Amino acid sequence: MSSNKLAKAFPVFAVLVCLAVCSFASDDILSLNWRHGADGDIRGIAVGDVDNDTVPEVVAVSSNTVYVLDYSGRLKNKYSAGFPISSVYVGDIDGDGFKEILLGSGFMHTFDTNITRFDFSDKDNIQRRMEYAYKVTRDQGDVYMIRRNSKIPAKLLDVGEWVRDIYVDDLDMDGVNEILVAAGGTNIDYMEKVHMETDPDTGNQTYITNLTEINRENGSVSIFLPNGTLEKTHRMQAAVWRVRPVSFNKDAFKSVAAGAGKIEILDNHLVPVANYKYPQNNYTVEELSAADINNNRVDELAVAFTTSAVGGVYVLTGDGTLLWEYRIPSGDIKGASFASLDMNGEIYLVVASGKSLYILDRGGRLKWTQAMTVGVDLMKTFSTGKSTYDDFVISSGNSIYLYNIGSRFIRLQTAEKYYDNAKKNYESANYQAAMANLTNAKYVYAELSNQEGLEKCEELLGKIDKNLKVIKKESADSLYKEARNEYYLDRMAEAKEYLQKAREIYVQIGDIEGATKCDNFFKDMENQTSTEVTAETTQGPQTTSEATTTTIKKQAKKEEMSPVVLGLFALIIVFLLLLGLKQIISWKKPSKNDIEDDAPETGISDSEVIKQFGEERKE
Repeated sequence: MSSNKLAKAFPVFAVLVCLAVCSFASDDILSLNWRHGADGDIRGIAVGDVDNDTVPEVVAVSSNTVYVLDYSGRLKNKYSAGFPISSVYVGDIDGDGFKEILLGSGFMHTFDTNITRFDFSDKDNIQRRMEYAYKVTRDQGDVYMIRRNSKIPAKLLDVGEWVRDIYVDDLDMDGVNEILVAAGGTNIDYMEKVHMETDPDTGNQTYITNLTEINRENGSVSIFLPNGTLEKTHRMQAAVWRVRPVSFNKDAFKSVAAGAGKIEILDNHLVPVANYKYPQNNYTVEELSAADINNNRVDELAVAFTTSAVGGVYVLTGDGTLLWEYRIPSGDIKGASFASLDMNGEIYLVVASGKSLYILDRGGRLKWTQAMTVGVDLMKTFSTGKSTYDDFVISSGNSIYLYNIGSRFIRLQTAEKYYDNAKKNYESANYQAAMANLTNAKYVYAELSNQEGLEKCEELLGKIDKNLKVIKKESADSLYKEARNEYYLDRMAEAKEYLQKAREIYVQIGDIEGATKCDNFFKDMENQTSTEVTAETTQGPQTTSEATTTTIKKQAKKEEMSPVVLGLFALIIVFLLLLGLKQIISWKKPSKNDIEDDAPETGISDSEVIKQFGEERKE
């Protein structure tokens, strides 16, 4: 691929740049299953169940050899292609349940161009002769297929250009798969410029030829039917390096994403529907990957790119909106793939560059970094269907590696899940559940000797403990208040019970002041009990109301009475005063008229009544 210039303008969206290295060791995430060597450098890798035994095989290609390896790394088949292999894909193109191996070829073909000339050097003897003029270089390629039980690849598709990528999918949802082919390359033409000059020695006219080299890049995306029939081709002005079907609409046909200098979106008939502004000009599209990372039933598209100075990945929606971007300084991107790397099937984006794998969560944040012992040339992820964790196939030089997710990493993820749940519990004030999850997380972190995990658990425990102290102190204060209320109502047993509970909480949270306050209250109640017993012995029994009044008066000198009790007693006193005042005001000496009005009608004269009333008064 040609060198590219770093774009000057960055998107307005936040750019996530890899500046830190994750603390996990290289064996924390991936565990090497096997390694297999090839006769030459690996140019392509693919994964699929070619023998229909429900277990996927790994297919790798070198310059002209195909290697089929089973899941344990054993070589099952080896084919000699007889042509330069540029790409490989495994898919069922005819719907028979068996997947075929599709091979793309790619090469530059150079041929001579001869022209007929007339030699006018001798005007009396003009001659016509054939001579070499210039060379022409064209990119060439086709698609070949290996069926089960085949011995050699057979030609399937006439493409006529360097095949860069192959993908098989049912684009129009009719139950029949189509074959997508991305192709293209650089064509070199030599333009001949001829002019007449006079020979200074002979004076004769002669032709002078100058050749000018012209480079032109072209590309295409094509749809082929399983029988090899070309259905549609879309021409582009640059080589198309990658092609992927994407589901941008919930219930519609699939679209096609073509990665050349930029990303062009085509419908299922290869009619252009959108041109994305990402990547920027002069970027090279290294890889495309599609998955529904937002659980909204439509795909998001990851575009891995490389420039002369930086590499990275864009994640875009169907309308081209940039969700996020992640850049790797001086990174030559060798692969990008959405993969399930979580016990719950959570989707992550894995980006390969140099000797590292960068694992990003759905928001574009760096979750882990996997250091590799070799430089990564190609990377694929795939699922065996037997686990929520995907496997990795990686090539480096002439070697193929299969990695599984390591048991240590799975345990570490278990601890992370416990910790994440604890954080959620803490944020919702469910402190009991938070502490239970943190206990489980600490156990696993300790098992893995992960000091960082233990420290963050302790930090969260500190926050929970602080919040719990506040809540418990409020509870203890409330119990103490209830104890005082019961005490003022002369319910000593209840008061002591509330006070004991309050003291236990104060001691539990280390509130010395609160515990001392409770102890002092206990002493006051004991002193009061002793005082009452002494009073009963020396002064005789008191009524309940008198004893209570005496107790209140004594205690009021030591501590302030409860506002509720004070208010109650004040109301009672005011009521009694008002009642007495009313009685005093309403009483008066009866007048003569009052007596007359009140006297019964007995026929007695007024003088007799007055006399009788006076005698009663004397008595």
